[in-house]
Amino acid sequence: MNNPKFRRPKATPFLTQTDILRCTKYLATHNKSAAYKAGGFNGKKTSLGEVAKQYFNRAHIKAYVDKQLVDQSDRTNVSIERTLMELGKIAYSNEGDYWESWDVTGGKIKSKDELTKDQLAAISGVSFEPGMFGIKARIHLHSKNEALKILMDHFHLVKNPKGKEEDNMEKARSIKRYLIEIGEMKPKLPKDEE
Repeated sequence: MNNPKFRRPKATPFLTQTDILRCTKYLATHNKSAAYKAGGFNGKKTSLGEVAKQYFNRAHIKAYVDKQLVDQSDRTNVSIERTLMELGKIAYSNEGDYWESWDVTGGKIKSKDELTKDQLAAISGVSFEPGMFGIKARIHLHSKNEALKILMDHFHLVKNPKGKEEDNMEKARSIKRYLIEIGEMKPKLPKDEE
C-alpha cells in the first residue's frame, strides 16, 4: 500500500568542503566556471561552462548560494531598491538646484544646510580655486549619463544588441535634451562661464 504515513523521507544532500569552496568562490566572483574550477575540474576545457552551470543549478547548491546572498545583503544593508534609489538621485539631479544665484561674474552656491539629502547624494565633490572675482567654488556631480544608462538597462527601456553601445549613449543624451527642453533639468554651463 502506498500510505503516505510510511513513505520514506527523501535524503537531503549535504554540502562538502568542495561545495562550500566553490560556492564561496562564486559569491566572490560571480563566475560559475571559475568557481567550479576552484574546487577541481579534470574534464575537457570546452565542457567546463556546461558542467558548472549544471552544478550551480542543483537545488541544494542553489539554496546555499541564495541563503548566503540574503545574509550578505542583510549584513551590508544593500538591496536592489536602495541601489536604484541612489542611482535615481544621481540621474535626476539638476545642477541648477545647487546655486542660489548666478550671473556673468559667477554665482553663489547654496550652503550645505539648504540642500536636501537627495541633492547631497548626487554630489561627487566640491573644489575651490582662486578666480578673477575671489575664490571660485565648483560642485562636481556624479555622471548623470552613466546613472541614466544603468537605470535604462535595469528597466529594459532600451534593447542593447551587441555593438550598439553608441546608440544607447545617444538615446541617453536625447533623454537629457528632452528633460532640458521641458524644464525638468537645467543645462550644464560651459567651464568658462562657471
